[in-house]
Amino acid sequence: MEDFTANFTDEQMNSMSPAVIEQEADKIENEIQQQPMQDSQNYEQQQQPQEGEQGQQQYVDPQIYKDTYDQIFAPFKAAGREFQVRDVNEAVSLMQKGVDYTRKQQALKPRLMEMRALEEQGMLGSNLNYAIDLFKGNPQAIAKLIKEKNIDVNQLVPQQTTNEFGETVTQPEKPYIPNNYSVSPAQYELQEAFDNLKVNGTYDSTMDALGTMDNSSKTKFAQNPKYINALSNLISSGMYETIRKELDHARIVDDPVIRGMDDFDAMDAIGRAMVQQHQQQLTQQQQGQPQQIQQQQQRYIPPQQQYAQQRQIVDQRKQGVAPIRQGSAPQKPVYDPLACSDEEFNKINLNDILRM
Repeated sequence: MEDFTANFTDEQMNSMSPAVIEQEADKIENEIQQQPMQDSQNYEQQQQPQEGEQGQQQYVDPQIYKDTYDQIFAPFKAAGREFQVRDVNEAVSLMQKGVDYTRKQQALKPRLMEMRALEEQGMLGSNLNYAIDLFKGNPQAIAKLIKEKNIDVNQLVPQQTTNEFGETVTQPEKPYIPNNYSVSPAQYELQEAFDNLKVNGTYDSTMDALGTMDNSSKTKFAQNPKYINALSNLISSGMYETIRKELDHARIVDDPVIRGMDDFDAMDAIGRAMVQQHQQQLTQQQQGQPQQIQQQQQRYIPPQQQYAQQRQIVDQRKQGVAPIRQGSAPQKPVYDPLACSDEEFNKINLNDILRM
């Protein structure tokens, strides 16, 4: 809301009668009273600068938003194919599906481990039905098993022998103790990591990278299959080549930072150093914010203070006192006898009129 006197020249203001000034002042006051307080609060919340941990105003480089946007909407590979979201709704939908998929995978993990054990033993497909028939005691399935495996049926029943006293003795039946064919969680996760590499088309490149590492590093990857997926992502993004070149250079110059480390730990240290350097560059960009933005933040005035200033202007106009304008010289009063009341006419000084 602006001072209504800014819309008039000095001559117009001086020639304006008190009645007109009162009318214009009333307009300003009505506008102030009709302005909802909620709008004022919303405006203040939007305009109030954000404070950092140390109470300082923070500036976010617009380039950060652009880089984030480009990264979200950039093409990416999944399930061996390349995809690209076209709008925000698709991005949100894919994230929701990803969360739902993870939840379902966690619930199905025990059954998936059993499926993996059946697969390793060749029990899937038609053999699964065969195994179920055997479990149910199907005579034809049992006969087929005996024939294919060359099982001696005489060994299936307890054997009878004669002891030293000539008595017939039946040998005790040996209890059946099933073998353990289950897959451990570590084996399952490792195999799942390899399967994901095949689906994404990065199996060969990832295995080649693992083949160049020392045995200690290979063991760490095998014990933590999630690192295999991380290595695959580094290869796909091109970061692995950059880190590997830095590692080879550090090995040649005998860099003390990675001295004594295996390839796994050395690559981790180099990668973290690169990320830290990138964060420092972003911080420097944020600290080097434009001077114009700093001035705008310093000139911030809450709406309540703006309204208070306008009310002061209204009160001054009602009292017949013109607001002081910066850079303007005092103007001589202009008298309009026809527009003055009797009381105002009696207050006119004739000497002032003669000096005009």
